[in-house]
Amino acid sequence: MPFPDYPRYRYQKHTLQNVICQLRFPTILRIGSEPPSDFQDKVREQFPLYSEIRQTLTEIELPEPLARLVREQMSLSSGPVAHQFRSADKRWLVSLANGALSLTDSAYTRWEEFRDHLEGPLLGLEGIYHPAFYDRIGLRYQNLIRRSELGLSGVEWRELLQPHIAGEFSQPEVASEIEQAARQVVIDLAADQGKVQIQHGLVRPAAVANSEIEVCFGIDADFYRQERSEVQDARKVLDSLNKRARSVFRWCITERLHAAMEPKSL
Repeated sequence: MPFPDYPRYRYQKHTLQNVICQLRFPTILRIGSEPPSDFQDKVREQFPLYSEIRQTLTEIELPEPLARLVREQMSLSSGPVAHQFRSADKRWLVSLANGALSLTDSAYTRWEEFRDHLEGPLLGLEGIYHPAFYDRIGLRYQNLIRRSELGLSGVEWRELLQPHIAGEFSQPEVASEIEQAARQVVIDLAADQGKVQIQHGLVRPAAVANSEIEVCFGIDADFYRQERSEVQDARKVLDSLNKRARSVFRWCITERLHAAMEPKSL
């Protein structure tokens, strides 16, 4: 793997906005042509709230310009119908379409919890619809760094981001004048281990009542394996992608930001 192997931490002040897992498979017409009642029975205890959407693109609830860069990766369906199952607290969202299954967590804490919530939908998909194989397995981590929430207001980005991420912010003469910045890079993780698409740049979220708009920095890392994967190998692939995810985020940030997020070793 091209990234250092960092120890595993859990941040007390994390910057994650969403963690998304998506598994794509050859189109199964039955999913779009009849109500997924058997699938609902499998997941209803954890995800009791049901809705149906008729669109091909699920909008990401991230501010521009980062959202614009990542919307296309959130396409959940090759057809017009997607079935959504939410947890009672609306933290978790399962989406089932005729070509993909996804799970989104908007308050991520650790991989083991996420994997447990994915297991029910996966068993439902595999036991009811029997996908032939997966042609893309993805795991996506969307981070939004707000300096004010980390006790870092006024700290320059070059002190929080590694030079290969900071780019022009590494130059004090121009850093304060930068109004927009966005980049995308795709990196091969290793032989047969997949790739990561990293998109990063300035983000200006909508202002909270009685507060000013804060300029933030988004780091969106999409880890994926696009080769054919057998159904029984999906969990192993996801575990491997997760391991690489914590290395990539740590590779993007400096020791100062790492310490400000209050890491606890796991």
